[in-house]
Amino acid sequence: MNETERSPEDYVVESLTHTDRVLALGRLPHRLRQAILLWAAGASTAEIAQRLGITRRTVRVHLHQARQ
Repeated sequence: MNETERSPEDYVVESLTHTDRVLALGRLPHRLRQAILLWAAGASTAEIAQRLGITRRTVRVHLHQARQ
């Protein structure tokens, strides 16, 4: 998928209200929430891994889990 194409997740996130998003984030485990918030702020997988002291693979797993 190129950068101009939108994923199904993009459509779902856009349809949620701010309150829905906050509640959904609050239900995530702490480490998963940290990874998502860093990713949403524009951090790369490598930057998130370094900041959280985990591997890049673990970051990718966390991001994948968050989409479920």
